[in-house]
Order: sequence, then C-alpha cells, then structure tokens
Amino acid sequence: MKKHLSLLVASFLICSFSQPLVAKNTLFSNYDFSIDNNIHKKLSKNDLLGKDTLSKKRQRNEVSSIDKKASENSAKVVDLTKNFEAYSNKKTVNNIFPAVEPSLVLGMSTANWQDLNVSSILNITNPVNLNLINIEGFSQINNTKNFASYQFAIGVFVDGELRLMKKFIVDNKTNYCSSKEFNLEGVLENIPTGKHEVKVYAFNLPKQTNDFTTITYGGNATNCSKGVHQKSKINLSIQVSE
Repeated sequence: MKKHLSLLVASFLICSFSQPLVAKNTLFSNYDFSIDNNIHKKLSKNDLLGKDTLSKKRQRNEVSSIDKKASENSAKVVDLTKNFEAYSNKKTVNNIFPAVEPSLVLGMSTANWQDLNVSSILNITNPVNLNLINIEGFSQINNTKNFASYQFAIGVFVDGELRLMKKFIVDNKTNYCSSKEFNLEGVLENIPTGKHEVKVYAFNLPKQTNDFTTITYGGNATNCSKGVHQKSKINLSIQVSE
C-alpha cells in the first residue's frame, strides 16, 4: 500500500510541474523562452523520483549550454532597445493667446505652435518597432499682482506632424506666479525605417483671466523666482524597441 501511494504522489507531482510555459511577443520572436521550462522538466522528474539518470559531467555540460543561451538572449534584449534623451537649452516665453479655443488634432503641422527647443533624432532600422515617449517640464505665468489661472497644450511632433498631445489647466486661486509641472507620455508604433526628428512644442490656450501676459516654458517667468527646481528644464526621453 505504501509503495502504491508513493508512486501515486510522485506521478501527481510530475504532472503538476511538467506543464510548459508559453511566452509570446512579436518584438522578441527570436528569443528561446523554453530554456527554464526544459530545465524544470528534466530536473524535477529526476529529483521527485529520486533517480540520478544524468551524470555529473552531463549536468555540467547542460548548465553551461543553458547559461550561454541565456546570455545570448540577454544580449538580444540590449541590442533591440535604444534610449534617446534631450533637454531644452533655454526657456521659452510665449505671449500669443488665441481668442477662442483652437482646433488641435493629431496629424496637424507645427503652424502656430511654439518650439520649446528640445528635440532628438531617431534612427529606426526595423519596420516593427515600439517607441515609448515621455516629456517632463515646467511652466509659469507672470501674475505678480493677482491670482490667476491658465491653460496650455504640449505636443510631440515627428517630422513636423503632431503625433502626441495633452492639454493642461492650472486653476490657481491662492498664489502669485502660478506654475505647473507637466508630464506627457505616449507610445508610437511602427515608425517607418530611417531617421526621424522628434520635437516638443507648446500651444497657449485662451486666457481665463487677464492678470498675466506670458507663459514661460522650461524656466521661471519674469519677476518670478518661485518654482526653481531640477525639473525647470524640459526633458524628452524616448525608449525604442525594435
């Protein structure tokens, strides 16, 4: 009875631990995700049944081969991922405000947008690619005498075409020199192969009050020192996987 029970438990454990793992990703189709699974099936069966079917020499050879394959996979991940980063080289002051809400749509040109002096060149080599874009920055208005609110939009242009955009509203009723840290994140897929220029722009939206005359991006507004910090400059970060 004990012998039959032991065989039954061992059979159950083998079935439980021998199911294959499946990992699919179109960007990493060349990877061998079966390495860990194959080790698991071979070693778990031998350990659970208490059998030493592999010699120590063969085990060492298999481990060495597995380590080499894992190292090759890691190298592929490094090769497939590229990082690009840029910072604005000066602050930008914009004193143009539309009277009515403008129509801002993806695909539009840079007309009437304000260049924020931060850009990067992407070199795409694979038509199948994934591009994670992140923008961080700082804006401030010159309301030195009265409380004021303001609004604006930040856009990411690729070769002069709007591809990502986000609007920001700063509702300030308690402070002078109103300011806003902004962040824009987005993903662009399958950018055509070749070199492409990525640039960051801003668009002043209609005033909500008349207690200021400018919006400053990437630095402090005139006569305002509040808000000086490491994020004053505008940062463009791009991670490309292909």
